[in-house]
Amino acid sequence: MIHRYVLREIALPVLAWLGLLVTLMWTMAVLKGTDVLLGSEVTAWDFARISFYLLPHFIAQAAPVAFLLGLLIGFGRLSEDKELVALQSFGLAPRKLWGAPLLVAAAMSALLTALAFGPQPHGLQAAQRLAAEIIKRNLVGDVKPGVFHHQLAHVTLYVERVTAPGQWGNVLIYDERTPATPVLLLAKAGRVTDALDEGAAFGRQGPHRVGEDTAGAPLTLVLEDGALYRTTEAGDAKVGFASATLALGVEEAVWQKNRFRAVRDELTPFEMLEAAGQADSPANAKPMAVAAHWKLGQVLMPVSFALLGVPLGLRRRTSGRARGAILTLAGYAAFYVVAQVSTSFGDRGLLAPVLAGQAPNLLFLAFGLIALAVTDRGRLLR
Repeated sequence: MIHRYVLREIALPVLAWLGLLVTLMWTMAVLKGTDVLLGSEVTAWDFARISFYLLPHFIAQAAPVAFLLGLLIGFGRLSEDKELVALQSFGLAPRKLWGAPLLVAAAMSALLTALAFGPQPHGLQAAQRLAAEIIKRNLVGDVKPGVFHHQLAHVTLYVERVTAPGQWGNVLIYDERTPATPVLLLAKAGRVTDALDEGAAFGRQGPHRVGEDTAGAPLTLVLEDGALYRTTEAGDAKVGFASATLALGVEEAVWQKNRFRAVRDELTPFEMLEAAGQADSPANAKPMAVAAHWKLGQVLMPVSFALLGVPLGLRRRTSGRARGAILTLAGYAAFYVVAQVSTSFGDRGLLAPVLAGQAPNLLFLAFGLIALAVTDRGRLLR
């Protein structure tokens, strides 16, 4: 009965805070990615898909702090209403209240484990691919008639008319990706396509075929009825063509505009360990191994927070919920400060990867067990 009552007092605040924090993270991601998500070619379906892909990452990031907030607020309410003192007066030892928080912590760790080994990295990878596709569509859709466009590195594009997104009339392209031999192309028509037509191909990037992952592939521009002008040390050259293709690299534009990168979170811990094993040197292997064990350490964060949060909640004075929020932020910040120090030592080879990744949990577990023992032997604050 007591365990169910405490469980309800903790679970409801945890869920409420989890929803609030996930919403806040989603809002911040949308604001940070306005260049992508508010582009000319973005649809509501694109917006919904990228939000869905990012949801597991937001849950994984918000769950530990939501749990600690819910734990302190739940026990804080019991303390403010004198229910903890009443329970102690009936002979209930503080250790009897540990079961429900540890149960919620175990469930939270199981959720984080499931996310870390599947939905989180796969969702981030899918979000990256979709964002790259949206950026490419926006680049094409943003082309306006009578305006010089410089969004692609070292390429200037001008069109006289736009009949549809990616279909242009009277096209001028000045390509100086090879500074020694810049190229000027003039064509009566141009269109962006996913497949290469027959004809000559210009540009440093190679062509891509239908069916490949085109997220990082160049834009392929098919030009019709035009001429190529090239300046070299030997003199000027002109080549006429009926149809030709030009590969326009978009990697730099995608990199600059994509705000949904979380490089290490895009891999599972096993993939990180595999990458560390395939590294060409120990110096390159250590950071990836440390990152893998740190990701596993994040999975165990709720258990560490439970052991430290329970005595903090039990010994809180009647001072309102503000103190619970302050303690949560302080504990969360302390955890990540220790994590930054330990992972830095691990990257430099001063700590073993396992110890570097798990040091914050081990420290919080030690302090939590000591605090639980002190609380169990003492009396709850009135």
